[in-house]
Amino acid sequence: MSEYGTSRLLKGFKVTKRYEPYQISGCKFYEFDSVYLFEHIEIPKPLKVELKVLKAEHNNFYYDFNCHQSKEQNQLAVKEFDKFKKSIKLV
Repeated sequence: MSEYGTSRLLKGFKVTKRYEPYQISGCKFYEFDSVYLFEHIEIPKPLKVELKVLKAEHNNFYYDFNCHQSKEQNQLAVKEFDKFKKSIKLV
């Protein structure tokens, strides 16, 4: 779905896991995990970042939720991602 466009923007982008579609608030959700390399002039080498993408179908529109973390930097947010996902309410 949005993988192609994302792969054109993020260096080293690769999908690592796809999940079966599921329902939240009566809306269909798609989810995948991926990795990419983050580069910035203030860091000496590219940083591996994990990206979880949630895509919702709602009222003939798609909504993307992008959650980033970096195990390499010990910046983990798995619990926060799960809590966020459980909090989604689309009306």
